[in-house]
Amino acid sequence: MNELIDIYINNGFSLFKQEESTVIISTKLSMRVLDILEGLNVLVLGGDIYRKSGDDFEHTYDNWYYAGNVHSESLEVARQYLDNLKEQELYVSFVFK
Repeated sequence: MNELIDIYINNGFSLFKQEESTVIISTKLSMRVLDILEGLNVLVLGGDIYRKSGDDFEHTYDNWYYAGNVHSESLEVARQYLDNLKEQELYVSFVFK
């Protein structure tokens, strides 16, 4: 859990000034976050993708969701989706349960 908090504190971007109550991280760090969440048995319900635009971030309107209740499946869906984006300069917000 401490590593997850460290990732978000040291590498996350708050969208509070854009009137969104979320913190995003680079998709390059997303696989590490998913590995940590797997160890915590967290269900990932989905996520939204953002790109940097000047000093702000904007929605790309790309996202995924998982409607089941099996934590390992939710992580696999997230990994498959994010694996396609790993070479791009994009950011992700996760929805956890």
